Amino acid sequence: MKKRLSALILLGIISLSSVTVNLFAVGDHPIKTASTTYGSPVIEDTTIDPIWESATAITELHAKIGKITNDTEFSSIKTMWDEDYLYILSEVTDGEIYKNPTTIHESDCTELYFNPLKDRSNGTYDDSEYWIKIYPDGTLENHPNMPEGVVATAFLRKDGYVTQCKIPHTLYTPVAGETIGFDFQINDASKELGKRHIILGWNDTINSAYKNPDVVGELIFDAPPKIEVVEESEPAEIGTVKNIITSLGDNHIVKNINALYGSPIVETTSTEVDPLWNDVAPVTDFHLKSGETITQTSMKTMWDNEFLYVLAEVKDEELFKNENETLYHESDNTELYINSNKERTNTSYDEDDYWIKIFPDGFMQNHANMPKDVITNAIKTEEGYIAQYKIPHTYYEPKAGDTIGFDMQINDASKEIGKRHSILGWNDTTSLAWKHLDTVGELLFMPAPENIKEELEVKEELKEEIEVEDVKEEVKEAAPVVTDAMPLISFENNEEAVWRVTGNLKTTAKIGANEGAVDGSKAIQVNMLQRVTGSVGMSTLRVAPKDGTWNLGAHNKLMASITNPNDTPIQIRINVIDNEGHEKITDFVISSNTTKELTVLGVANTQVSEIKIHIPEYLTGIMEGMETASFIVDNIYTTK
Repeated sequence: MKKRLSALILLGIISLSSVTVNLFAVGDHPIKTASTTYGSPVIEDTTIDPIWESATAITELHAKIGKITNDTEFSSIKTMWDEDYLYILSEVTDGEIYKNPTTIHESDCTELYFNPLKDRSNGTYDDSEYWIKIYPDGTLENHPNMPEGVVATAFLRKDGYVTQCKIPHTLYTPVAGETIGFDFQINDASKELGKRHIILGWNDTINSAYKNPDVVGELIFDAPPKIEVVEESEPAEIGTVKNIITSLGDNHIVKNINALYGSPIVETTSTEVDPLWNDVAPVTDFHLKSGETITQTSMKTMWDNEFLYVLAEVKDEELFKNENETLYHESDNTELYINSNKERTNTSYDEDDYWIKIFPDGFMQNHANMPKDVITNAIKTEEGYIAQYKIPHTYYEPKAGDTIGFDMQINDASKEIGKRHSILGWNDTTSLAWKHLDTVGELLFMPAPENIKEELEVKEELKEEIEVEDVKEEVKEAAPVVTDAMPLISFENNEEAVWRVTGNLKTTAKIGANEGAVDGSKAIQVNMLQRVTGSVGMSTLRVAPKDGTWNLGAHNKLMASITNPNDTPIQIRINVIDNEGHEKITDFVISSNTTKELTVLGVANTQVSEIKIHIPEYLTGIMEGMETASFIVDNIYTTK
């Protein structure tokens, strides 16, 4: 049986060339060269990062086994790279996916060959050379020399399959303009034959790359986009902050959301949302826990000394409530999970853990541990509904900089099937939060604005005095010695340049006597002249030590003065990355023509490797319609 085959193995903007060299034990053989663009696509199990759409494909392939006919659609390949990884994505169109149960290499798969040091002198695999095979069912087969840290995924589609991988630069250091040895092939097999009937390749013409890496081509690293910086005479919060091991022994992410300080009006009878919520940027990074359709959802959080406030907005064309009281959970509703003291060591609800469900008609269900005096509210809208929670801090004492366990789930049901067809979640990926709260994220209480702080200090003056004295004493005893401390960064002429600006080709920057200069006479202005849709190419100010990391010692706050010179509000994202790769991501909203000193709390690791400041990529609900904007940065420092 003959099969139609087309594959797209996704590698940057391609510049092809070819030379012929005399190889050990082979003789004359062509050496093709392709270039790979700089970028960092996200490798996921069932999705393809849109950044691949900008990459150009290699299409100059040949048949190593079998024949190319009019029915054969050629394969193609794209790659990208950054300082940490080489990325490869393949999309294979194949009417029959076959895996040989006994001879695995006689199966459909993508096959990648690496000769990082381009050693073409002996015709065998040396210590630095290896191959990787990725099968449509996700099976990974590899040469023993494959470096640690390779991530590979695969998933089936109606017309074939997709494989993706990212490979660390363990055996070499990537440098723009330099090359590594590289090749690939697509293996196409059939159940009828029980083996491969077509093998398409890029460089190797003698079908020996599996045993002889001399015959591979070369991949050249394109330079990252350069941003010219001209010197004049440049919070709702989402982010994965850590990984934890649950009581079941599973590794699970813990994301973080910031609750701004404020007291919105939430009553059971409320028919509109308090305008105070307009100052809070929405969190939208929900994932599909089950089902097929994704309802558009966002949430916001606030807090004051008495209550936690949560607002969820759900866009849903059909609102359904199951009439069977025993099946109320099979209805449209928002489901909030609270793990007050972040206990993650058992598989049941503790006495301070609970959940609350709000249905579009205002009906509420709750776990028995829900504290007294909770107020819930639901408002139907033209596009769906809004659910609001007002919850007293019964099981903990809220303090700026502290966290509680927190998660949200959106249940989407329909009358036709009489139950939920889709479930969205924010942090939990296991769909087990209803049984135990090991897998919830965390909510961080942000500090009150200065004018509110003064009122609180007056109201609780005596209490504050005692608490401050105790804290100072504790810090005095426990504070580590600060070495290689992070310097004050204010972009003056006498400072070491520990910063750079990166972005797409529409990014510009300048240093000068800008309106945002709050320390000294200069600040840096970054201009985003084209907003990107993915994680690569964002107009970003990057601050990092020349070598190693900055030791923050006892400092756990990052401060930065940001000016919004635009006539509309903007959202600014600050990423703090530590030496272990953990990333603290915080979003802030800054009003038009305003300077604001931003505070990132809860920097958990004293070793900081990089700080990034930028406007987020285009996401639903975040600065919609804004394609260009500028921001000014000055006075970056750390403190207690």
